[in-house]
Amino acid sequence: MIIEEVLGAVLDNWFLVPIFLVSFYVLYNRYGYGLNRYPGPFLASVTDLWQVYAASNYGRHFLIDLHEKYGDIVRIAPNKLSFANPTAIKDMLGPGKDFRKSGFYYVSAATAKGRASPSLFSTLDKDYHDRIKRCVNQAFSTTSLVNYEPYVNHVITLFLEQMHARFANKPGSEGIFNLVRWLHFYALDVIGEVVYGKSYGFLESGTDVGNMAADTQDMLDYAYLAGQAPWVDRLFKKNPITMWLTRRGFIGSHINPAVASAMKAQSARGLGDAKPEEKDLENAKDDGSHEDLMDQFIKAKHEHPDMLGDREILMLGISMVLAGSDTTAWTLSAFFYYVLRTPGVYSKLVKEIRDAGATGLFPYTQTQKMPYLDACIKETFRMHPAGRFGSERVVPREGATICDEHIPGGSVVVINAWPIHRRRDIWGDDVETFRPERWLENEERAKRMYSMLSQFGHGNFICIGKNISLLEMYKVTAATLNEFDVELVDPEREWKLLAGNFVRPDRVDVRIRRRQK
Repeated sequence: MIIEEVLGAVLDNWFLVPIFLVSFYVLYNRYGYGLNRYPGPFLASVTDLWQVYAASNYGRHFLIDLHEKYGDIVRIAPNKLSFANPTAIKDMLGPGKDFRKSGFYYVSAATAKGRASPSLFSTLDKDYHDRIKRCVNQAFSTTSLVNYEPYVNHVITLFLEQMHARFANKPGSEGIFNLVRWLHFYALDVIGEVVYGKSYGFLESGTDVGNMAADTQDMLDYAYLAGQAPWVDRLFKKNPITMWLTRRGFIGSHINPAVASAMKAQSARGLGDAKPEEKDLENAKDDGSHEDLMDQFIKAKHEHPDMLGDREILMLGISMVLAGSDTTAWTLSAFFYYVLRTPGVYSKLVKEIRDAGATGLFPYTQTQKMPYLDACIKETFRMHPAGRFGSERVVPREGATICDEHIPGGSVVVINAWPIHRRRDIWGDDVETFRPERWLENEERAKRMYSMLSQFGHGNFICIGKNISLLEMYKVTAATLNEFDVELVDPEREWKLLAGNFVRPDRVDVRIRRRQK
């Protein structure tokens, strides 16, 4: 009887049911996670779809504006806090901290034939991450850079040749080109050389080979936006039904060109079964004695067969291509944009480089001894950290203290380079000004500022390819400015920054002239 009365009441007032459900959803999200004492946009506190919207509508980063308005701790989703105080770096990512990665990362896991294959970046398994990293750490060390520098030299030489042939001293519009596009080609070809011993051919053709660059950008942009609300990915892409149907061939599986290329390159090496000493070194750029990253991975597999297999080697290579090229390209684009827009900086930098007297390519060790070049690159990192995403972590079940605040267990917390790199108490009041001199004025202050740079991340999950990226950047900037006079076509034009996984500019149009030596 009572059940019938309740059902009757529900049927008579059915229109109230969705109102009740929405109200419960809003109230639970706003108050149920214990984060309602922290400021932030109201919509962010009731649905993580607000974060998807914000991430898709900002050029540089929406967190800069939020932290300027609300302070060091901002609620950006029902169960997520963003921290702009660098103290959070130690509290979240310091030694002994047991914060696991959030679901944001798993969205980036590549899928093929209905199976997800997490990489070092996308895996949520800390033990797996640490095992694989221990196996290959040596391949990414500074001492291993000597193996890769000849490959980088080869691509830089090709880059300079293309600049000479296509654009240098050309009249009118013939000499104008989008430097962003060509730096992207450079970074992609370098990764091809360093990882697999052979470039992809972007620079030689002057085109997006196999649509790899565009396809990869679409994939990374999806991962960034869906990562703001990981359930979106689980619902539309990695749901069990779709994955099951794909494994059985009922649904086609799109394979990114970079992934297909990596699979082909690995197959050519016998799927990692060949011993390193048997490798054909015909692609080496000097005496044939230098190993590429794939050689290093194969060697690590033979040393750790129980921890490193063909699948792990494949994902390591793919990760380098997908993430290592874009971050370097957009950082280099920012370097030239800011340097060329600041005439005093350009003149001082060019003088330092040309006074070094190199007639060919600068050795990496020599570029490391150019203090103003070093300051310009560090200032570029500060002004334009390439990644739009931050270090997202999940607070342990028992809760944790971050910036003297007790944060409930299960909360997602994030540190992002963009707001940290705009803190006036660290960098000075002129945080929106590109001023490399700030790195040269006081040695102790420069050390403190460097410890706060977050473009490569921090702690155990710091970007594993950091040293290779630095090798690429220092060498090509010095070589280009030693070889050419470069100028912006329209110095007053503000660049447009596009929303996505990485903060990429749409274009930086330049003219170049052969340097009169």
